[in-house]
Amino acid sequence: MKAILLCAGFATRMHPLTKNRPKPLLEVAGRPILDDLVLQLIGSGQVTSFQVVSNARFAPQFSNWADEMRARYPGHGFRVENDGAQRNEDRLGAIGDLHFAVEHEDPGEITLVAAGDNLFRFDLDVLLQKAVTEPRDTITVYREIDLDRQQRTGIVELDQDFRVRAFHEKPERPPSEWAAPALYLLTRQSLAKLPVFLAEHPNSDAPGHFIRWLAAEGVVHAHVMKGNRLDVGDLAGLERAELWLKERDGSA
Repeated sequence: MKAILLCAGFATRMHPLTKNRPKPLLEVAGRPILDDLVLQLIGSGQVTSFQVVSNARFAPQFSNWADEMRARYPGHGFRVENDGAQRNEDRLGAIGDLHFAVEHEDPGEITLVAAGDNLFRFDLDVLLQKAVTEPRDTITVYREIDLDRQQRTGIVELDQDFRVRAFHEKPERPPSEWAAPALYLLTRQSLAKLPVFLAEHPNSDAPGHFIRWLAAEGVVHAHVMKGNRLDVGDLAGLERAELWLKERDGSA
């Protein structure tokens, strides 16, 4: 299976720290944020290829990272796509970058799509094993009871069979406790619809907008994860992430 990692943001809220370093490559607990997810995926035994989408400003740093990962994990592929954006004002957005990645390399029958700046307390093995045997559009969800965090992420409404009925991006009044981080499994057929979606919604940025559209067009399943996640969204979040990872990994 292949993973597309969306890492082309400029993280302007974290300047000056991210002025010359991309957020996914900032170190937390002794390694880049991005490594945390990548190592989990490698450890699952299901993901063997990684396609990282970067902006033009940080593409050389991601290329260096990819070279190091190839040396450490020779059985896995690491490819960096430069989306050409030099400034935050020129960015393609997460959905535009996803389309860019799919245009440049075959996504395969089922692809894991994830933001490169999230840290997870999820066991991904069951999710990925099921994706291999039963490839279908699936989002990950977990219970989030904190209102402030609900308002800063995607929130979904599910039916009794855990299919997505509605997707709300950063809602002021969250209609449920089901939080949906940018960690999806998408089929080749759904990824092929990206040009149609972008033509209809040219200003959409957050990947949840595409999930909402897919759910309206067909069936998107939800896989409940035990645990939670941390989005490193600001400078204070880096300190929280350091403690969070040490606690998760039992090194606090």
